[in-house]
Amino acid sequence: MKEPVGSGSPRATEADPPLSSEEAADRRDRRVLFGSLGVALALWTLAGFNALGTVTIELRPGEGSGWNPALDFVVLGFLALFLPYGIVRARHLRRVESIERRLPDFLGDVAESGSQGLTLADAIRTAARGQYGPLSPEIRRMAIELDWGVPTEEVLSGLRERLATPVVKEAFAVVDRVRATGGRYPEVLRRVAQDLRSTQRMRQRRREMMQTYVAVVALAYAVFLLTVYVLAAVYLPDLLTAGSSTGLGSAGYLVGASVVTSLFLALFVAVIAHGVGDGLVAGFLYRGRFAEGLTLSAGLLAAGWVVLRFLVAPIAGAG
Repeated sequence: MKEPVGSGSPRATEADPPLSSEEAADRRDRRVLFGSLGVALALWTLAGFNALGTVTIELRPGEGSGWNPALDFVVLGFLALFLPYGIVRARHLRRVESIERRLPDFLGDVAESGSQGLTLADAIRTAARGQYGPLSPEIRRMAIELDWGVPTEEVLSGLRERLATPVVKEAFAVVDRVRATGGRYPEVLRRVAQDLRSTQRMRQRRREMMQTYVAVVALAYAVFLLTVYVLAAVYLPDLLTAGSSTGLGSAGYLVGASVVTSLFLALFVAVIAHGVGDGLVAGFLYRGRFAEGLTLSAGLLAAGWVVLRFLVAPIAGAG
């Protein structure tokens, strides 16, 4: 029995267009983000159960349930959220930057070939013999398509759709418009390449300036962490010992075990807040994207957690 045309069956629907490399990478990054978020939520749920005393999962034996083990799982949740997504996203964005960085070289080579009287298609074929890093496979694919007889406008449109980065789309849209109007494409390509190089130089200067700020943030966090370590490892135990020896702790003064524990927890929370916030801000100022700060935040946070939880001796009454 034949299916009626337009019945809405799968055979009657057109196949979905293939994803561009950018769309595929964005979809992959979102999957990693959602997976990391799921793991983080599970760890934060365990943190809540530890804080309430419903379960007892200790990363440092002998403490029992309480706020210290709870904050351990809070930190692990942030690490699970930041590290996987931060790594894959930063790798993807740097690949895009590498492609965009080599694009002016390709456009300049095409313009040079065009100034010698070659058509745009022949200039692309000639430029495809060069090396343009991660852009090279796409350029060679363009040359092969031209050899197969694919029209130049379709070849340019295909490259824009496959890469789909803002810089690539804008640059090749200009090339396509010049080709369609019959203008002198070598001059236009030279200007586009010069503009791209100028923009990239400005970005590079900005990053070089911001590198100093990132170093200052890391140094400031190190000084802060050293101060917290001295307070947690030396001052708080001495304060608790002094209170016990004088009997003031049992009288409810500021040297009681519960107060010392609260002070330690306050220092722990401060380390978490500074690690997350300082890393995100430094990454945003360095490259203009919070994703670049996720791995830095994870590194700062992990360093603070290790110092407070594994280098500082347990404080009596903690938990």
